[in-house]
Amino acid sequence: MTAEDEFLKGWVGQLKTMQHCMKNVNTDTELDLAKFYRQKHAELLLNDMLKRTFCSCFPVPINDDQFKNSSTFGELLDHCYRPLDQAVIVVMRAVAVLHDATLGATPEEKFGSVAAARALPAAILEELGQRLAGDMSPLFKAGVESVAKLREAIAKPNATVQSAAQAIP
Repeated sequence: MTAEDEFLKGWVGQLKTMQHCMKNVNTDTELDLAKFYRQKHAELLLNDMLKRTFCSCFPVPINDDQFKNSSTFGELLDHCYRPLDQAVIVVMRAVAVLHDATLGATPEEKFGSVAAARALPAAILEELGQRLAGDMSPLFKAGVESVAKLREAIAKPNATVQSAAQAIP
């Protein structure tokens, strides 16, 4: 397992922890992680006591602004921990550099602005899909449908690695 994969798995692990904490607070919490990612936190955290209980369980501090600036648990984690697309871009870069070493000259923090078609050609999408599935299961599943969605995001006019990453999950 590479450091890039661990970086992405760390985000998914925090989402699982968030889900576990939420299940202890409200029994209407989605059990499917992909559905929980999209579940609206205001529908479960109905009052300040429930919110405090949830926050006391979750190891990453969450402030009121982070709750206000997000509607789903996935967005909340993006605000309080780090953005999912940042971790996805790190893995995309690792796969891209394996196939084109010249892309390694682009620093990690600027890789999101690289043209998606240049960095992520069709020939590497299956491999990228496998890596993402291994790191993000069950949010991203390997297979034709997931790779097709990724291919569609890359094919959009002016698509960047960042915009392709935002299409996941």
